[in-house]
Amino acid sequence: MRLEIAERKRAEEKIQAALREKEELLREIHHRVKNNLQIVSSLLDRQAMRIKDKMVIDSLCDSRSRIQTISLIHTQLYQSENLEQVEMGTTIRKLADFLLQIYAKDKGDITTVITAADIILSITQAIPCALIINELLSNALKHAFKSMAKGSIEIAMRELAGDKIELIVKDNGVGIPEELDIHKIKTLGLRLVRTLAENQLKGEMKLNRDEGTKIYVEFNRRITGRVNKGGKKINE
Repeated sequence: MRLEIAERKRAEEKIQAALREKEELLREIHHRVKNNLQIVSSLLDRQAMRIKDKMVIDSLCDSRSRIQTISLIHTQLYQSENLEQVEMGTTIRKLADFLLQIYAKDKGDITTVITAADIILSITQAIPCALIINELLSNALKHAFKSMAKGSIEIAMRELAGDKIELIVKDNGVGIPEELDIHKIKTLGLRLVRTLAENQLKGEMKLNRDEGTKIYVEFNRRITGRVNKGGKKINE
């Protein structure tokens, strides 16, 4: 009997050691991906400094912000106890701070309000969500407040019934013209948002033009059945 208990204990210790080794490997992978993405971002930044064409500079800047968005997810995972889940409130706040530094330098008084408490997503959904926020927020900062002394942008993510998630990005700027159909628009940013929402998240994107621009993205949450830091089990 004692021999069986000892063998079971050794087997459990081997399993725990293998799991720790796997976690360290995943952590190292996230760290290396983050570092490589930051190198690419720095190269784009240096390239932009050597170019005089504004359209090319803007394109490089947009590409850099997308790369930094993905890097931000891997940085958070590397620093987190859970290597598969992303706390979106922290991610959105850091992303908003980064984009404000890039796009709001010469703008008026622009405030951001972020609501995303306790929303946890898997990496497979966190990255497209972050990229959607990057596109909508950077687009608002670049275009929504022309000739306006001040403006506000709200970013909210909340849980709905049926384990659904709703993402809202709203600004009180000049708004999208009525004649533009966001489902047929040819600009890369909104096309990317639609592709990420419908193809990656398997969700739906909607637009409200009242008092500025308000874009909704609703999708079903898919996440592994692990336990978060607060001890609450996350549904599959």
